[in-house]
Amino acid sequence: KSAAKSAGKPAPFGGADLGPAPRLAPVSEEEYCAAPQYLKFQVTLERLNQALGVLDKAARSTPTPGAMPEAAACQVIGPAAKTILLCLHKLNRLRMDRASQSVVFDS
Repeated sequence: KSAAKSAGKPAPFGGADLGPAPRLAPVSEEEYCAAPQYLKFQVTLERLNQALGVLDKAARSTPTPGAMPEAAACQVIGPAAKTILLCLHKLNRLRMDRASQSVVFDS
């Protein structure tokens, strides 16, 4: 056991004792309809949810569950990755951590 776990304290961010990340929930139709119009012109609900599924699977295999490098997120999403990440950010599904150049998922 780690010292943090045995002392009853949670492991620090990035620690090995974090356990599995929560599953990323799909964007609901209601949530999508409430999004700004300019976002809906750029990406469909189906494409957002497809990207969330791919990101969820990829993020579970990273050393830090629930986060991954931005470049890796763009690579697994494919075309229009930056637009999709922006939409997910505007829908409060993820945060962009510029210090570590990572995407952090808000479940």
